[in-house]
Amino acid sequence: MRRRIAAAITALASAAALTLTGPGAAVAAPPVRDAANSCWVDGITQESLCVDAGVDLVAEVLRQKGVKISAPEGTKIGGKPFRAAEYEVAARSSVGVQAAYVVSIVYEHINYGGGSTVITGVSSGCSYYSYGYPRLSAIGWSGRVSSFRSFLNCRTAVFDYENYAGPGYGYVANASQLGSMNDRADSWRVAR
Repeated sequence: MRRRIAAAITALASAAALTLTGPGAAVAAPPVRDAANSCWVDGITQESLCVDAGVDLVAEVLRQKGVKISAPEGTKIGGKPFRAAEYEVAARSSVGVQAAYVVSIVYEHINYGGGSTVITGVSSGCSYYSYGYPRLSAIGWSGRVSSFRSFLNCRTAVFDYENYAGPGYGYVANASQLGSMNDRADSWRVAR
């Protein structure tokens, strides 16, 4: 609801600016980034990559970033079940490939469906580290999270506002739906 109000206020402000400046001095509205279907975030460096629907996120992270994602077999990433064998040949032929392990995945729909965003970390998971992404809007995922899974002894939480503020849901291992937090998360944290 607050996103709709913010969008309406932005539209009104743009219209008011155009009216005040006259027809010859129109000010262009800031570009709106289309939300990508699926994203990857390195939980340590915060480096990220997003791909459109139908593009294999795991393959693109390997190709573009030199990072080989590891996840439990069959885990849905970007709407596709993860199969490690599909990426072995490409990983062996790449120079300097780094390993990254899935610690949490948020999904666009309840019951772990639709697009997803993956946070990766080290093989020890959350034993010595915690991970997070303080601004889901930076990757087009603000207000899109409806379920999540955690891996490697981690627990996940999502928060209504950026920087882990406001009401939240979690810290739990898995949530097939988020109740009143459905489609509201603006930040996401993973810890032990």
